Amino acid sequence: LPDLRPRGVGRLLDTALDLFATRGAEGATVRDIAGRAGVSEGALYRHFPGKQELTDHLRTTHMSWLAGSVGRGRRRSS
Repeated sequence: LPDLRPRGVGRLLDTALDLFATRGAEGATVRDIAGRAGVSEGALYRHFPGKQELTDHLRTTHMSWLAGSVGRGRRRSS
């Protein structure tokens, strides 16, 4: 599927996901995420009110994707 996210948001989400996978959500700060993504903390806050909202967005997005993938797999095997 094409990535329809704006470039900066995509970098933030990808970076946050990587950091959460290696450090856990508690171990990654907004400063860490923004710095590694190459944007300012203000840019992150422009898109997400805080780390919790960023975490919630990733959780919702990935759970929706996973549910859709599982559903497609079940339809193929039926």
